[in-house]
Amino acid sequence: MVLKAMSDSLRKNEARLSASEDRDYVKREWQQVALVVDRLLLFIFMLMTVGVTLGLLLRGTITYALAIQRSNIASST
Repeated sequence: MVLKAMSDSLRKNEARLSASEDRDYVKREWQQVALVVDRLLLFIFMLMTVGVTLGLLLRGTITYALAIQRSNIASST
């Protein structure tokens, strides 16, 4: 009777530890997925930020150059 209770207790403990290990494994896997997604979103954010900044700078430079050119043409006529 005592041996049976101890055996049942050990089985329950092993099952609990196995379930805990499974949960830890799933948790680590999801942490890896989150890390990859986080880095991907950071890369996209940085790429978009640099692209928009360069676009605005180039647009401003081109607009300024055209305005100078127009003012030179207007002043020469």
